[in-house]
Amino acid sequence: MSENGIDFNVGVILPAGGTGKRMGLHQPKQYSVIWDQPLMYYTVESFHRLSWIKYIIVVVSKDYVHWMEEFVKKYSFSKVHVAIGADTRHRSIYNGIKMVEAVCSKPDIVLIHDAVRIFAEEELVKQIALSAKLHGAAGVTRPLVSTVVAVGPDRLLSESLDRSLYRCSEMPQAFQYNLITNAYNKCTEDDFLYGTECLLLALKYSNVKAHIVEGNASLWKVTHKRDLYAAEGILKEKLNMTYLVNIKHDTKLCSVFKKHFKDKYLKTIVSTLEKVVFEDSLLNTIVDFVDKDILLQDNIMELYRDIFSTTLSHIKMIVLICQVEANSEILQIFSKVSEKYRDHARYLLQNHKTLLNVILTIENQEDNLGQMCADIVWNRSESLNGQTFILN
Repeated sequence: MSENGIDFNVGVILPAGGTGKRMGLHQPKQYSVIWDQPLMYYTVESFHRLSWIKYIIVVVSKDYVHWMEEFVKKYSFSKVHVAIGADTRHRSIYNGIKMVEAVCSKPDIVLIHDAVRIFAEEELVKQIALSAKLHGAAGVTRPLVSTVVAVGPDRLLSESLDRSLYRCSEMPQAFQYNLITNAYNKCTEDDFLYGTECLLLALKYSNVKAHIVEGNASLWKVTHKRDLYAAEGILKEKLNMTYLVNIKHDTKLCSVFKKHFKDKYLKTIVSTLEKVVFEDSLLNTIVDFVDKDILLQDNIMELYRDIFSTTLSHIKMIVLICQVEANSEILQIFSKVSEKYRDHARYLLQNHKTLLNVILTIENQEDNLGQMCADIVWNRSESLNGQTFILN
């Protein structure tokens, strides 16, 4: 069993061929820009960052194939493959399924998820995949929040359903590859024209009752124009995270940051840097970096990548805290290091991250430091990327 509990191949099919008519926009909603990114970016990235996801097949209309290919190149989504969609949902998914064996020699579990459901939390996705491996198929549902009624052809009420007996079917859904392939191979024309529920196909044609997992409120999908504004607000809350690299393991500094970032209604990840080990004292390490420019460059990039490649990839800002004694020699060294940080600001901007370096030169300034960093994060500007602040 692997460390994350997944010892089999898992891939994702993202149907993204919809026209978004209910939006009333000039382009499909999955291409709408939210917080400087196409809506689809957040969905793709949420799966792409998971090390155990082997491939992602995005199914788009033929008019957007070139757009999608350029999108994949721009963001270096190495796991993503593009399939051409069809005129209905099931036909588009079927086209994605038919591509699976071309991108994965031994497919085990296939996840199906809507491209406009931008929040795919790893623990839930993992739970669905493991459940499908065990039961053949798995889906996620949410309780109905309104009473469901049936209306006759005359537009008069015919019956009211007991909502406790029914659930909202959400995404992601997961299937054993052979099972869902068999189901789609047996689909009728009516299934392709009018069907929307993949779990029903597994039951109807592969005789498998899906295991149902309880979902959470993050599973909603962007459907109407107002949902775009809601998505932006949620994204800002989720992505406005700060990784505090507290080299001296100062618990007081951590508690101060928690206080100030809570006041700003921002989520904060406070941690020590574990992956990059400073074998010597901080000062000696920095002097070594300055003397060897290549080592400086490699270690800074290693620092960025170590943090951005983890499951914390939604983090938008890193605050690197260096606590040193104040003297001209040390500040001169940090000035040189700062220049190197600015050299790499382009890398961070391409990944929509911000690095803020703070040098704390005297003790008992933790509260001022926390307030300053919270203010900077809340009013983030690209001009701050790679800047070094000296607090004395």
